[in-house]
Amino acid sequence: MKSHQFILIFLFGISFSVIQANVVNFYSDIVDIPCEHDGDCTTKVLNNFTLCQKRQCTCYDEKGLQSLCQLQQSRITNVIGGKCPCPIKYSICDQSRGICICTENTTESQDKRRCIPKVVPLDEKCEDNSQCLSFEENSECDMTEKICVCQKNFTQVADSCRRGAGLGGRCRVNAECLERAKNTVCLDHKCICARGFIARKNQSECLAVTGYGQPCSESGQCQQSLGFGGVCDNGLCVCDASHVNVSLGNIVICEKRIAVGDTCKEHGQCYHSYPLEQTMECIGGHCQCIEGFSEENRQCVENSVDCVKIVSPILLLISLIVHKILN
Repeated sequence: MKSHQFILIFLFGISFSVIQANVVNFYSDIVDIPCEHDGDCTTKVLNNFTLCQKRQCTCYDEKGLQSLCQLQQSRITNVIGGKCPCPIKYSICDQSRGICICTENTTESQDKRRCIPKVVPLDEKCEDNSQCLSFEENSECDMTEKICVCQKNFTQVADSCRRGAGLGGRCRVNAECLERAKNTVCLDHKCICARGFIARKNQSECLAVTGYGQPCSESGQCQQSLGFGGVCDNGLCVCDASHVNVSLGNIVICEKRIAVGDTCKEHGQCYHSYPLEQTMECIGGHCQCIEGFSEENRQCVENSVDCVKIVSPILLLISLIVHKILN
């Protein structure tokens, strides 16, 4: 009994070795038949002996030698360029050559197993540079994000790529920003205005920050130095009606006007931020003039020298002198 078992094991070992030795791709037109287990192969091929090896169906003849797998349905291909018929989506049969090709608006993928769009717009999914170049000559396929983007030194403007990078545009180095606008730098892969400049509202250029009384074209230039109260009025930086210009050493800012009667909850809401004598305090929920100041046009002005205390004694003395003379 043991001898019979030994013989069977020996013969099986020889057969398996023969099969392994003959597992070669001597069929140049063998079609890949994907599988997960042996059962997948039995439903796809007509051969009696088939195994799922390395996720591909492998067929054998009765002698245990690898043979061509015969599909259950008419022989088909799963690569572009293979023999017809053509089951791949967007593929057709080139009747003159008998091979599968992609339709007019598609092209073969790098693995030749799919037909993908031939033309891909900017910001759309891509697999190959040729897809992007067919739409925009200065674009490429970003292999990390797998989308069409503008090439280096070009920036996207609507559906085209223009040389250089505009304000707010994607960049790699300062030179790309300077190509389109002066006084710009590339920071965190984005073109912004350099220090001392601010972007025009339409993002077309960088304008110099200006101070009080200096020439301007947009209020943003003034607000950078004067604060939110700064406006460009008749080509000059000034403070708007609700602010007043205040000098702080060598600079001027626009300080919010605080008027007598303005509502408040604490004294600090009635104080000006610049280092001048405070004139109001919060009294009864409203800003009121402190002692020594009087209201004038809703502002607190310092009282003049107390004339009553000085003039009254003089008048009294004069009246006494006159009284004596008359009497």
